[in-house]
Amino acid sequence: AWRIDESVIYSGTRSLTSEPVDGLTDSQKSVAEFTGTFDSGNVEFYWRVSSEGSFDFLKFYVDDVEQNSIDGTVDWTYVSYAISAGPHTLRWEYSKDSSESVGLDRGWIHSLVMPLSDDSS
Repeated sequence: AWRIDESVIYSGTRSLTSEPVDGLTDSQKSVAEFTGTFDSGNVEFYWRVSSEGSFDFLKFYVDDVEQNSIDGTVDWTYVSYAISAGPHTLRWEYSKDSSESVGLDRGWIHSLVMPLSDDSS
């Protein structure tokens, strides 16, 4: 469960954030997923995290293959990943281990750009 956040933003008025720690218990994940048909190009976005370093992670996957992860306190960072033409599933996952809560225990994404095909719904 991810939701709109109007208080932590890169630019504009809103970002997308993982479920806050009070709604996410230890050893759980908060997932945002998009499936569509893409043209060849790049998936681009900014992301940030406030978590227990080395234990709680914000991860990005394409078709169930992890592309990258961030943990600890990381401010807005631009990332870009090449994607081939065809159907793909993008997934952002905030995972929390079973130990303590540090920081805001959340991840955010902002300014998502996807090379969607006209065939995508």
